[in-house]
Amino acid sequence: MKKKYSVVIAVVATVFAVVIGRIALDAEQTKPAPDPEPIEIQIPEPCRYGFVMIRTPEGNQTMYSSSIDIQNDGRDGKAIYIVLDKGVIQQ
Repeated sequence: MKKKYSVVIAVVATVFAVVIGRIALDAEQTKPAPDPEPIEIQIPEPCRYGFVMIRTPEGNQTMYSSSIDIQNDGRDGKAIYIVLDKGVIQQ
């Protein structure tokens, strides 16, 4: 008789554990996901002022500061085309 009660208690405990586990899993899956934090992308304004260094074969260097307009940077396979406004020559 004791053996029958032990088996019945073991079966009831196992079923109870399975049911409670299943309820816990279902509750976990039905929780709504938290809203993701927004991503902030900042694109800076392009700089139009800079320096150009010219080196001669003799090793002399001249710095030229000016407003620079790069009309073609050569990525398209065509010649590089840069326009420099009047600026200051620094030696």
